[in-house]
Amino acid sequence: MMNLSRRQLVFGASSLVAAGALGKTLLVSNAFASAPLTGTLTLPADFLALSMRLTGIDKPDLQLGQRLYDWLTHADAQLATHLSALNALLDANQAATPEAFQAQLAAQPAEVVALYQALLGGWYLGVVGNKMSPTCIGFETIVSYQLLSTSFTPPSYCAGEPNFWIQPPQSESVAHV
Repeated sequence: MMNLSRRQLVFGASSLVAAGALGKTLLVSNAFASAPLTGTLTLPADFLALSMRLTGIDKPDLQLGQRLYDWLTHADAQLATHLSALNALLDANQAATPEAFQAQLAAQPAEVVALYQALLGGWYLGVVGNKMSPTCIGFETIVSYQLLSTSFTPPSYCAGEPNFWIQPPQSESVAHV
């Protein structure tokens, strides 16, 4: 049995309260940081238009687009030039078959081909970079999940409220043969 003086008890309790308050202020505020406001995102119109053209999505997720654009600006010093070249290539091949477009794309400079692949990989997979060091820029808002949102949820996401699977179905829709 340990004998604690009143002074030791008060000092220990106040230290515990101070550590808890400090820990909450420093650690919890970072854990629950909010996403950036969409009003502060700065996506160039040509990048957004090209992205909508490649994905077929009228309203792509702006935060994912900002992450993709930021990564591309760090990876490609001449991004604006390559965006224009890719847009011109798409304009010239609007009626082309996918095979013909891929042949035209293969004839382009390596930077334009890499930009095309990075745009599709970033929007559809949420992953950019080379195979040896990929960077994840998005998960639940990628285009692949947006296209299937009416019938599919991202892996690890629950399709309903907690414990929804324990409720019996409303009616049987299976035909008895």
